[in-house]
Amino acid sequence: MWEFEWTAPEGRRHVKAEYWRASGTEYFVYASSKAADWPEMVPILTAMTENAIPPGPSRTRCGPRTTRRGTRAPPRTSTPDTPTGRSASSSPSRPGRCRTRPGFDPARVLVEAIASRGRRKLRDGILAVLFGLFVWASGPSVVLFTWLVLAVALVIPSIWRRTFNVALKAAIVVVLGAFALAGLLIYLIGAIDPQATEDFTGGYYGDYYGPADGDEEVWTYVSIALVVLMLAVLVTDRLVVRSLLVERFGYRARNRPPADPFTTECPLLGLCPPRLVRQLHRYRDAEQSPQDAVPLFVHRGYNPFVGARLHRESWSMALPLDRLPKDHKPDGTPFDELTTPSLYERVRAAMAVLQESESLSPDRRLRELSIREAVFASSAELIDHVHQPESVVYLRGLDRAPERYLPPGEVAALRRQPREWARYYLCFQVETWDRDLVMSSYLHAAVDASTLYLEWTPCVLPPVRDRYRAVDKLPAGVAAPIGQALLRLLRLPVTI
Repeated sequence: MWEFEWTAPEGRRHVKAEYWRASGTEYFVYASSKAADWPEMVPILTAMTENAIPPGPSRTRCGPRTTRRGTRAPPRTSTPDTPTGRSASSSPSRPGRCRTRPGFDPARVLVEAIASRGRRKLRDGILAVLFGLFVWASGPSVVLFTWLVLAVALVIPSIWRRTFNVALKAAIVVVLGAFALAGLLIYLIGAIDPQATEDFTGGYYGDYYGPADGDEEVWTYVSIALVVLMLAVLVTDRLVVRSLLVERFGYRARNRPPADPFTTECPLLGLCPPRLVRQLHRYRDAEQSPQDAVPLFVHRGYNPFVGARLHRESWSMALPLDRLPKDHKPDGTPFDELTTPSLYERVRAAMAVLQESESLSPDRRLRELSIREAVFASSAELIDHVHQPESVVYLRGLDRAPERYLPPGEVAALRRQPREWARYYLCFQVETWDRDLVMSSYLHAAVDASTLYLEWTPCVLPPVRDRYRAVDKLPAGVAAPIGQALLRLLRLPVTI
């Protein structure tokens, strides 16, 4: 904390700066005014500090030092020019994140993801058993080592494209190359001098785990059969994926009612861990939301906005308020009192006007602008306050999940006065680029008799990366799935 006075050209000025670090994030709050006006600045500084993220009481104070992250005040964090020349700024060096993603049904998405996980684990388990039997049946043969070298050669380009860290790329390539080279050298030494290989291994593999002598032809046929079985498993897996894309997500599903994944994926869900299935049923039971209900999002750490992804210059400001000298408008009616609920309502009404705009956005995309309310609560702080009466509407017990929606009375109370561990936000969201790009903004405000505090967090959810869209472009024929299965078979010794 720094607090001092200095002589400026316009007179004596008072400055106070406060720095703290919480959960790896550094925060910096700065306030300045003329020395004679400093008492009026104290409430503004207090509002800025108490409404910063994370809340003030949980932060760790630090002494004077240079911050590692930028502490530049965001645009418009200073008040307009006033006779007292006061200014204030507050800028967290890492804003929060939003955990909700638009345009999807959580229950359906999760059941598809867990079913896909179960399908993948079943496939990998079968392939691991078959490949282990192949290694046992073939022994250290030229086929095995050739397959290993070919798999390394096919995997390295894929790793090189997907990995951005150059050092990690080099390490992976060196390890895989050394692994393949060591296996090849052992085979070549054994081919040249079998006695040297036997001395190196002690004859352990051939005596105890290798096939019996004199049955090489039989074991060759067994090895071929195992390879054919592995290829059949991989082809079946790719055909199942193609069937899902065409029947459930592709052109054949456009004129059909959406299938219930809880029914279609029931056999695979039976193989999944019970804890995951219980969570799926919890989401399905909560699909029907009450009318005009305000959702509750419980988050870990200090980053509530998980699903909104990238943050674009979030800012916060504290503005001093002066009471007007007159109590009535020119027409004789009284002025409306500025309160936190009335401010939210005015902002909401002003943003709703944008939905009718015809020239501010291409194809009038702002017609789809969604304006909704949400409450965000910290999980750690909620557990700390679980025995307090006001937390019952958030969490009814440590052995139960948090509530999905809050009653209107609690939402109205939070709108007027936020809690230390829960805050009300007004959320604005619009989808564009054929729903590939989502822009979201989150507003938190607080008003008292002398200060207005505003916090604005704009976020951008960019399009899905192209490599995740590749599965959507699967050709209609069966040749492509078979080709993909063959390629996966060639890379199997390294990717299993």
